[in-house]
Amino acid sequence: MKLIIVLLACLVATSCSTAYELKHSEPKLKYTTTRSADDVMKCIRNKWREHLSPVQEEKTSQGWLVRHFDTFPSASVFLVTIEDTGTEVEVKYFQKSTIFKIHRVQEEVAACK
Repeated sequence: MKLIIVLLACLVATSCSTAYELKHSEPKLKYTTTRSADDVMKCIRNKWREHLSPVQEEKTSQGWLVRHFDTFPSASVFLVTIEDTGTEVEVKYFQKSTIFKIHRVQEEVAACK
């Protein structure tokens, strides 16, 4: 029993990604838009909430962070940074997933351009 607990702890520790780690990796999708950061955040958040739970948004100094972390460890992490540069809004989508929802989630981010 102890061996199973140790193995599970190692699996979780090595396969979980934090928002910080994802933001410092290469985005899966990147674009700029003339829409406001608030509009882009609401668009992505509302689309994701139709089929993902939980979806959280966080106000940052330059815009928004929208994220979904599955309750099952390491199953999927979706993260979007939305930053207002003053002349346009830059959107970056990051993901780590072991399940097959990836394309729909990415398409929804792209649709909010």
